[in-house]
Amino acid sequence: NRKKVGIRIIVSALAALVLILGTAGIGAAGPSPVSEAKADGVRTGIHPETGMLAFVGAEPSAPIGVAGAVGEGIPAQTRASAILQAYAPQFGVANPAEELTVLREKESDGRQIIRYQQVYRGIPVLGGELILNMNDGGLVSMSGEVSPFLSISTEPVISAGQARETALALVAKT
Repeated sequence: NRKKVGIRIIVSALAALVLILGTAGIGAAGPSPVSEAKADGVRTGIHPETGMLAFVGAEPSAPIGVAGAVGEGIPAQTRASAILQAYAPQFGVANPAEELTVLREKESDGRQIIRYQQVYRGIPVLGGELILNMNDGGLVSMSGEVSPFLSISTEPVISAGQARETALALVAKT
């Protein structure tokens, strides 16, 4: 049991480290306003700090057609996979299959909505989420913010025992 508690503390500390290092300075300004719809009806928003997309969308009656995502009867995960392959790199996610996990799925009024959590080497990146809003016509909207191009060590630098001692000491002070 003590080993499991130590591992949980280390994982929590690593997740906090990823958040601190992965988003340092990002988000203070927030995403830029969404652009006016272009001639094709597509609107976008660019994050001012990362230069990556923070939003792409169109009217539900005229969604963005993405190969493999258009048509009736396509399972939500299949549709989402095609959309993520096309658009996730523009948000800063190089490999959606490895860097995103499903948090929630919802289907309502002919739309499928899937919320994804960004992960780095299996560790959730706090604040790293993407939301897909789709229908039979393709992509209605994709929005969110991720920490692009993460490259940090996830190897623990302290032992489970040290992490436990530090956590207990901090809890004892409150």
